[in-house]
Amino acid sequence: MAHNRRHVITDVDLLVTQLDNANLEVRKVIIIDGESTYYRYVITPGEDVSQEDERVKALALQVHTPAIIDAWRVDERKQQ
Repeated sequence: MAHNRRHVITDVDLLVTQLDNANLEVRKVIIIDGESTYYRYVITPGEDVSQEDERVKALALQVHTPAIIDAWRVDERKQQ
Protein backbone atom coordinates (compact mmCIF):
# COMPACT_ATOMS: atom_id res chain seq x y z
CA MET A 1 0.00 0.00 0.00
CA ALA A 2 1.42 3.39 -0.99
CA HIS A 3 1.59 6.02 1.70
CA ASN A 4 0.72 9.67 1.18
CA ARG A 5 3.77 11.51 2.55
CA ARG A 6 4.40 15.29 2.59
CA HIS A 7 7.17 17.43 4.11
CA VAL A 8 6.05 20.94 5.03
CA ILE A 9 8.17 23.76 6.47
CA THR A 10 5.92 25.43 9.03
CA ASP A 11 8.29 28.01 10.47
CA VAL A 12 11.78 29.45 10.02
CA ASP A 13 13.19 31.55 12.86
CA LEU A 14 16.34 33.59 13.04
CA LEU A 15 18.20 32.93 16.29
CA VAL A 16 20.74 35.62 17.09
CA THR A 17 22.97 34.37 19.89
CA GLN A 18 25.49 37.20 19.57
CA LEU A 19 25.66 40.34 17.47
CA ASP A 20 27.93 38.58 14.98
CA ASN A 21 26.33 35.13 15.02
CA ALA A 22 23.00 34.03 13.57
CA ASN A 23 21.55 30.51 13.37
CA LEU A 24 18.37 29.53 11.56
CA GLU A 25 15.90 27.28 13.36
CA VAL A 26 13.61 25.38 11.02
CA ARG A 27 10.38 23.73 12.12
CA LYS A 28 9.16 21.01 9.80
CA VAL A 29 6.13 18.75 9.81
CA ILE A 30 6.06 15.38 8.07
CA ILE A 31 2.56 14.22 7.27
CA ILE A 32 2.05 10.54 6.47
CA ASP A 33 -1.52 9.40 5.82
CA GLY A 34 -2.88 12.27 7.91
CA GLU A 35 -0.54 11.65 10.88
CA SER A 36 1.75 14.60 11.67
CA THR A 37 5.23 14.52 13.20
CA TYR A 38 6.99 17.80 14.04
CA TYR A 39 10.66 18.39 14.50
CA ARG A 40 13.13 21.26 14.57
CA TYR A 41 16.69 21.61 13.44
CA VAL A 42 19.27 24.39 13.37
CA ILE A 43 21.27 25.62 10.40
CA THR A 44 24.51 27.30 11.36
CA PRO A 45 26.33 29.96 9.31
CA GLY A 46 28.15 28.37 6.38
CA GLU A 47 26.17 25.13 6.48
CA ASP A 48 25.04 23.73 3.10
CA VAL A 49 21.41 24.69 2.45
CA SER A 50 21.21 23.50 -1.17
CA GLN A 51 18.66 20.80 -0.30
CA GLU A 52 16.49 23.06 1.87
CA ASP A 53 13.14 24.68 1.17
CA GLU A 54 13.33 27.88 -0.90
CA ARG A 55 12.35 30.04 2.11
CA VAL A 56 15.20 28.60 4.15
CA LYS A 57 17.66 29.13 1.28
CA ALA A 58 16.55 32.75 0.85
CA LEU A 59 16.91 33.59 4.54
CA ALA A 60 20.28 31.83 4.79
CA LEU A 61 21.55 33.75 1.77
CA GLN A 62 20.44 37.04 3.31
CA VAL A 63 21.65 36.42 6.87
CA HIS A 64 24.69 34.15 6.52
CA THR A 65 27.01 36.72 4.98
CA PRO A 66 30.74 35.99 4.65
CA ALA A 67 31.38 38.16 7.73
CA ILE A 68 28.85 36.20 9.81
CA ILE A 69 30.27 32.87 8.60
CA ASP A 70 33.81 33.95 9.50
CA ALA A 71 32.73 35.18 12.94
CA TRP A 72 30.89 31.91 13.60
CA ARG A 73 33.96 29.88 12.65
CA VAL A 74 36.15 31.95 14.98
CA ASP A 75 33.66 31.37 17.83
CA GLU A 76 33.61 27.62 17.10
CA ARG A 77 37.42 27.43 17.25
CA LYS A 78 37.44 29.31 20.58
CA GLN A 79 35.01 26.78 22.08
CA GLN A 80 37.14 23.76 21.15
